[in-house]
Amino acid sequence: MLKENIKDILEDEFKNDPVRKEITYANLDEDLFTNGIVEMHPDTTYSTTEAAKIIGRSDSTIRNYFRTDLVDYIEAERFGKFYRLNYKSIFKLHMILLLIEKGGKSTSDIAYFVGVLPSVSVSNGGKRSGRVINDDSSIEEYNNKLDQIEQVMKHFHLMLDQSNSHIKYLEQKEELNTIEKNLYNCNYGIDKLNLRIEQLKIEKKLKSTEEKNYRLLDLSLRNTQTKSNNGILGSFLSAFKGSDKVNVGEVIKSAREEVNNDNTHDKHLDIDQEINEIKESIKLKIEDRDKFKKLFEIQQKITNNTYKLMQSNTEDNLNLIESEINKLISDKADLSNVLKNNDINDGHQTEKVVDDLT
Repeated sequence: MLKENIKDILEDEFKNDPVRKEITYANLDEDLFTNGIVEMHPDTTYSTTEAAKIIGRSDSTIRNYFRTDLVDYIEAERFGKFYRLNYKSIFKLHMILLLIEKGGKSTSDIAYFVGVLPSVSVSNGGKRSGRVINDDSSIEEYNNKLDQIEQVMKHFHLMLDQSNSHIKYLEQKEELNTIEKNLYNCNYGIDKLNLRIEQLKIEKKLKSTEEKNYRLLDLSLRNTQTKSNNGILGSFLSAFKGSDKVNVGEVIKSAREEVNNDNTHDKHLDIDQEINEIKESIKLKIEDRDKFKKLFEIQQKITNNTYKLMQSNTEDNLNLIESEINKLISDKADLSNVLKNNDINDGHQTEKVVDDLT
C-alpha cells in the first residue's frame, strides 16, 4: 500500500517538473520507479550513504552533484559537512542520473531544463544569449574549480565543527566539575550534621551529669544539716568531720539513690528535638547525595560522548552519539529538577545547622 502511495505522491509532486517530462520524452518511464524508490517514506530523511543505496550508486557519486549548479534543484539539506535528503531530493537525483546515463544528457542540459544555469549546451547546435558551456572542456574546468572550492569549504567546515565540538566538550567538562563539587559539598554537609548530633549528645550528657552532681550535693547538705546555728557551711564540714550524729556514707548513698531515681530526661527535650530535626535533614541530604552520584554518572557519560563526538568523522556515528547525548541530557534535566525541589524544601534547616557549626 505504501509503495503505491509513494508512487502516486511522486507523480503528483513532479507532474509539472521539467526533468520528469524529459524522462517521458526519453522513454525512460519504465526505469523510473525502482524498488528502492517506491520503498522510500515521505516523512523520512536519508543520509547520502542511505540515498546511494536507494538509487544504486556510490556515496561519492551523490556528493559530486552537490558541487554543481544542480544542487539548487536537488535541494538537499546541509548540516555542517553532511547532507540529509528527503524523498523528493532522492527522486530528483535518480531522474538526473537516468537522463545522463540512458538519455544522453549532460549536467548543463539538465541545469538549463530546470533554469538554474543561464546557459546552453553547444551539442544542441542552437545559439542563445548567455554563457555557453562546452561539455568536454568547460564543464570539466568548471567542475575542477568547484572541487577546489568544495575542498576549501570542507576544510573550513571541518575546522569550525571541531572548534564547536571542542567548546561543547569544555562546557560539559566544566559542568562535570560543578556536579563533583556539589557532591563533595553534600558529603561535607552530612559530616557536619553528624558532628552536630555528637556535639548535642555530649552537651546533653554534660548537662545531665552536672545537674546530678548539684542535686547530690544539695541533698547531702540538707540531710547532714544539724540544729546548730553554724549555718550551711558548718553543717557541711561537720558531715565530713565524723560527727556522732551523722553517718556520712549513708547520707551520700541515700542522696545518690534519690538523684538516680529523679528522671531528668524531660529537662532536655529541646536537645532531643534538635537532634531529631537534624536526623531528618541528614536523611534528605543522603537522598540528595545519591541523586548527585547518579547525576555525576550521567554527566560523565555526556562528557565522554561529547569527546567522542569531537573525534568522530562519520555521519552515522555522529547521529548515534548525538541521540545518546540527547537522551542523557533529558535524564539529567529530570534529576536536576528533583534536586532543585528538595533544596527548596529542606535547604533552610540544613543551612541553619551548618551555620551553627561554623
